[in-house]
Amino acid sequence: MQQATISAEFTLEGVGTHSGDLCRIRVKPADINNGIGFQVQDTYIAANYHNVVNTEMCTQLACDGVSIATVEHLMAAFFGTGVTNAVVYVEGKEIPIMDGSARPFVDAIKRVGIEQQNSHRSCIRVMQEVAVVEEGRWIMLAPSDDFNIHVVCDFSKRQLHTEPKLFQFSCEKFADEIAPARTFGFQSDVEEMRRRGLGRGSSLENVVVFDDSGGVINSEGLRFPQEPVHHKILDLIGDLSLSGYYILGKCSAYCPGHRMNHRLLQELFSDASNYAVII
Repeated sequence: MQQATISAEFTLEGVGTHSGDLCRIRVKPADINNGIGFQVQDTYIAANYHNVVNTEMCTQLACDGVSIATVEHLMAAFFGTGVTNAVVYVEGKEIPIMDGSARPFVDAIKRVGIEQQNSHRSCIRVMQEVAVVEEGRWIMLAPSDDFNIHVVCDFSKRQLHTEPKLFQFSCEKFADEIAPARTFGFQSDVEEMRRRGLGRGSSLENVVVFDDSGGVINSEGLRFPQEPVHHKILDLIGDLSLSGYYILGKCSAYCPGHRMNHRLLQELFSDASNYAVII
């Protein structure tokens, strides 16, 4: 696999799902070995799990007291299209939520094109199982010759039935099966989220909302029968991409979230015997 960047810059803007403010990003090509980074004011924040400072309802990065929130969908879009080098210039406190999925970012990347670069992409191979368990939920990485994700979600207390999803990663499958999946929530949680200062920019235009019987409030319905599970995979891909590597391993998870995704990377890199750098 080769490193890659975008062929030309692009700009997107929209509401921030938590701040409710207008946010704008200008994404520019970057040289080999730059990785993905966010230029916020005068501060450059590398897209790396070391810079994660908050995982409440999104993934937030910070450096030198400057932060940028809700990076996971854009990061998933970079990973899902094979873009390894880019700089994101940000105006606002977070990445715009767009329609709640990664599809607008993927479409923008494909619109300007992807440029393959003359350097190999860094990969790691998972050498032994690593896991995180938290209040009945768990997530783990195990050895595999490719990258695949198996997610089980349990929303039975919300009267929402979902089926497990095994996703064998490829850029083509990501664009079709994962990128369009929107973030979701439950109508009964809206008031509590607003009380905590979250979700101020959330609406039926960027969130799939379920009622107390598991029904979809959005008039257009779901994009996939198991859209919430697909979105959990999207978030996982975005969060795991903060490793800075393409991971050869199988990720299995039961009710994952941003906090556990981040803790899994911390656990993986806590012991050098857990992984092997290929390139």
